[in-house]
This record gives sequence, structure tokens and C-alpha cells, in this order.
Amino acid sequence: MIRALRIHLLIVVLAALTAVSLVGCGGGDEEARGDAAWEDTYADEESLRAQLAMDRPAYMAPLDALKEIVGTEEGEAVPMPAPTAAPMPATAAQAAGMPGLPGLPGNPGRPGAPGPVPFPTASQMPVPTANMTPTPAPAIPSADVSGESGQTQAQLVTQRRIIIREVDMDLVVEDIQATIDRISDIAVESGGWVVDSRRYSLHDGGISIRVPAERLEDTIDSLRRIARKVQSELTTSRDVTDEYVDLGARLRNQQATEEALLSLLERARSVEAALAVQRDLTNVQQEIERISGRIKFLEETSAFSLIRVNLSLSPGEMLLDAGPDQTVAVHTPVRFRATFTPPEGIENYVITWDFGDGSHPVTVDRTAPTQVAGQLITATVTHSYRDPTGSPFIAQLRITGTGEGGIVEGEDTLTVSVSEIPVIEVFAGDFKSIYENEEVEFSGSFTRPKGLSNVRFEWDFGDGSTPAEGDLPEGVTRATATHVYPDYRSRPYVARLTVTADSEVGDVAASAQIEVFVRPEPVEAGFVVAGFDLGDNFKTAVRGFTAFVQGLSVVVMWLVIFSPFWGVILVVGWFLLRRLNRRSAENRARLAAEQQAAAQARSAEESG
Repeated sequence: MIRALRIHLLIVVLAALTAVSLVGCGGGDEEARGDAAWEDTYADEESLRAQLAMDRPAYMAPLDALKEIVGTEEGEAVPMPAPTAAPMPATAAQAAGMPGLPGLPGNPGRPGAPGPVPFPTASQMPVPTANMTPTPAPAIPSADVSGESGQTQAQLVTQRRIIIREVDMDLVVEDIQATIDRISDIAVESGGWVVDSRRYSLHDGGISIRVPAERLEDTIDSLRRIARKVQSELTTSRDVTDEYVDLGARLRNQQATEEALLSLLERARSVEAALAVQRDLTNVQQEIERISGRIKFLEETSAFSLIRVNLSLSPGEMLLDAGPDQTVAVHTPVRFRATFTPPEGIENYVITWDFGDGSHPVTVDRTAPTQVAGQLITATVTHSYRDPTGSPFIAQLRITGTGEGGIVEGEDTLTVSVSEIPVIEVFAGDFKSIYENEEVEFSGSFTRPKGLSNVRFEWDFGDGSTPAEGDLPEGVTRATATHVYPDYRSRPYVARLTVTADSEVGDVAASAQIEVFVRPEPVEAGFVVAGFDLGDNFKTAVRGFTAFVQGLSVVVMWLVIFSPFWGVILVVGWFLLRRLNRRSAENRARLAAEQQAAAQARSAEESG
């Protein structure tokens, strides 16, 4: 495509050159005179900038390169046209109040450039708005300002602050959709428009509007009046004056560069030169469009303030009962459960318990119906208070219900008194040893802390009989009872004393136990000779024999249990004994042989 464009441009240039050659050389002389004048102008500009000790504008760098490309065909430089300032948009110039500045295109002190842009008159100035605060303009000297390069821009520009204001509001209303429609009407009545509206659910929504800056406060007052409650309101302001002035200066520079590039494009001598100029011209025009769009955006956002409104449905009321006040002991689990009656159309619930002791609240969503029509009961929540400091605590219940019927809320509280548990210490006594059918007295003592009432005791004798129990008057700290054990038992009976009482935190109980050894009842005196009681001795002998039999039976049982082990030991012992006997026999035979040999030797010696 580029190659075809180059061929087309080359044909056009050749046709133009042919036409010029047919007419004559008069036109060429005129063009040469124009080029010479253009070079003189460019030289005057460079000398003026050298005198003012000013840098060459940044936009001139690409023009210098393009000038060389365009003028290479005939060996001569193409003079650069003096860039002129394109008019700034009327709204931007009026809002900024900017005159021409020295050293920029379209300002005095530059040969061939038009005079300064005049200040806007009073009729051309926009009406001051809430976000544009005018300040007195400094006096502009009438003398030539080309030599005053150190003078700041703020001394030459009429200051008008460009401020963008935005407002965020959270409103509680009776009807979401009706409120969105009403806010849309308020925006239109104020001269603005609706930016967007949204509806998150049946209970939430929002709308964003833009209104003229001078009507911002009136619009906010109107929004407050249609709300049942204003939950939050935040106004932010952003000063963009510096950016606005800078964009205006950059726009004039880019427009001047565009004019210069257009002039160079008309003087292009080759297809390559035309394409190079066109490429840079496209980039400059895109930058002009971007800057112009940004300037327009700042003008509109400063002239029309943005209001973002978040809407939430005002909840209805719901009756509920958190339950009666409670008195509990520290570290004792406490159960919380409430009842409530929701209106029709409410299906989902968020139930939150705050126990009032600084612990994290607990949230549940389960409910169940009760026997009362329309009434619901919440799931049971358990909590333990670890420290009685700060008691009584105020536990708070909050329920939020949602559904087709809208949104409802309800709250209730109850008081929880937390106390330390009173401690009762009980002592039942030492062990007892008695005979069967002998009456024994049990007497146990206990401590009695303050705050106890209805103190009771119970003696359980451990033999299955009916326990002895009773009330203990105020000030009594000992519980007594008597009992007879009719049967002897080899192991002791265990009797237990239990003391119970009522306190502010509930029932308190403590217990202690005692062992009772019951011996057989002694036999009456029988046949006694010289202090020898036949009955007693017979019983003793029988008991001894019984003990011997019991011991022998235990030994037999152990032998039977370990019989495999004993059998192995006997077999191993038998083999060892047999081996020892065999060695002993061998030793005896060897000894007899030795003795016989010795005897034969002695006989031989004697005979010899």
C-alpha cells in the first residue's frame, strides 16, 4: 500500500513539474524569492532567540529534520514558515483567562507572529461557580515584555481556580426505586443529568448524577430532605488549575507545529519527504485531539459536579424477647435463646449475640417455629464468662430479617450476673472398725461460706441401705448420723457425707468419704479351762486352716498356670542330670582301669 502511495505521489509531482516547465521560468524565480524571504525570517527568529537567551522550542526539532528531507532534492534548504498560534477553544480561554505568553507561538517579541491574544471582556467571562473561585488579576504592563524573561506565568495570567468537586452520600430511604426516580427528577430540575443508576437487591441501590457546580449545595439539601437518615456524607475537591493552564500552552504549541507541518507538506519535493511529513503530522494531530479531549473533560467536570448516592432500605421494627435475666457462676456455660415474631414475607435472618464481656459476638441464622402461631425461636448459643469483674454484664441481641417483605430489625438486652462459686469443704472423719450388728455414729464437719441458704446433708453408708439426710440450721457446721452394719465383709464399706446448699449462682455441693471395717460378731463365752476358751480357739483354728487352704489353693493355681514353664524346666533338668550321671560313670570306669593297670604293673615288678 505504501509503495502504491509513493508511486501515485511521484506521478503527481512529475505532472506538476512538467506543467511548470511548459509555462516558463517566471514562476521559478518567484518561488526562489519566496524561499529567500522564508530563510531571512527563520534567521531573524533564531537571532532573536539568541538575544533573549531562550532555548529552541521542542516542537522545532522534528521540523528541522523534515526541512532537510524536503530540501535535499534540489540542494537547497526549504525555509520554515513562522508558526502561528491557533485560537484556543473559547471555553478554555475564558475559563483560564490566559493572554499570550512571551516565547510561545502567537506572542509579541517574535518577528512575523501576530500580536498577543486579547483578554476576554466582562461579557465574555463565564459566571463564577462554586468550583471556580476568581481572584483579582494582576496589572499587565503595556510595555514590551520580550526582555522580561524572568517574569513568572502567574504574574501574566488572570488567576481562576478550576476545581472539581465530588460528593458521596449514603442515604436510608423508605423505597429504593421511588427514591432513584426522585433523584433523577432533582438532577434534571437542577440542570444536570443522570450518569448511571443501579439496583443491587430489594434492599440496596444507587444512582450517580451531575449537576451544575453553582447548584451543588441546593441539590445536596434536596437529597437530605428525601432521606429518612443520612448515614454518611463526604465532599472532595480537586484543584486542576495548573493542569488546565499547562494543557492550554501545550495545545497552542501542537497547533503551531501542525501549521508548520502542513506548510512543509505542500513544499515536499519527493514521495519520501511527503510520507515523512505526513507521519509526523498524524502524530501531532493525535496529540492535539488528546489534549483537546482532556481540556473538555476538565471543563465539564469542573462545571458539573458529580454526586454518587448509595441507597439502603429503611428497616422496619420487629418485636423480640431475649429471655429473662440470669445469674450464673464463673466458668459455667450459659445458654442464650430468644423468641421473636417477624412480619410476613421475611425469610432470612441474621441473629447476633453480644455477651457484653468483650468477647467476639456470635452470629447464627437458624430458627425454629414454636407452638405460638407466627412465633420463631432462635438456635441456642452457649457462652462462659471467665471473669466476674465487671458483673453484671449486659448481653445484647440483634436480629435482621430480609425477604420479599423488605427488611426488619429488632434489638433486646438481658442482664447476666456472674459470681464466684462458693466452695464448701467437707471432712467425714477417720476410718472406723466395728463389729457386725454394732451401732456406729458418724459425725462429719464442713465449712459454711457466706451467701449459702437451705443447707442440707446426706450420709450414704455404702451398704445399700437408705441414706440418712436432713436440714442444717443457720450456724451449724456438723452433720451426724448412726447406723448398724448387719453383715461382716472382708473389705471395708465406704460411707460418704454430702453437703448441698443454694447460692446466687445455683446449687453448691461437696462431699467426703470414710472407710468402715466390719468384723464378725464375737461368740459368747463357752467351755473354758484354765483360761482356755475352746470356742474361741476352735474359731481361730478354723480361720487359720481356712487361710492355709486359701494360700495352698493360690499356690496350686500358680503351678497350674505356669505348668508349661515348669515342664520345660523339669525336662531340661532331667537331661542335665542324666548327662552328669554318664560323665560320673565314665570317670569311675577310667579310674578303675587306671588302678587295675597300676596293680598289674606292681605285680610285674615284684615278680621280676
